[in-house]
Amino acid sequence: MLINLDEIVEVTKYSSRSVMGPTFVKREISINPDHIVCLKEDEVIRTKINGPNRPDFLSGEEKFTKIYLNRGHSGIDVVVMGDVNMVREKIKSMQQKKVLLG
Repeated sequence: MLINLDEIVEVTKYSSRSVMGPTFVKREISINPDHIVCLKEDEVIRTKINGPNRPDFLSGEEKFTKIYLNRGHSGIDVVVMGDVNMVREKIKSMQQKKVLLG
């Protein structure tokens, strides 16, 4: 079973003469909780987002979690909206559903 979360992605915009700076987009992501290695609060993205380029869909009060996923010989990191406890609770509730469904 997969967990649906809102991922925050930093995109750098370029003009013909210079870098216009980062912007952030939100997109839905589905994660297999069996591949999660670690959850950690991401203060770096929070600091970047609360700068002059904060997107309209964020208030500035949100917290973000970096999820480290195992991909065999390598890994991948994704940053999602919500604090570590919220993400942990989503994982826990999904695992309980998995047990109930058999």
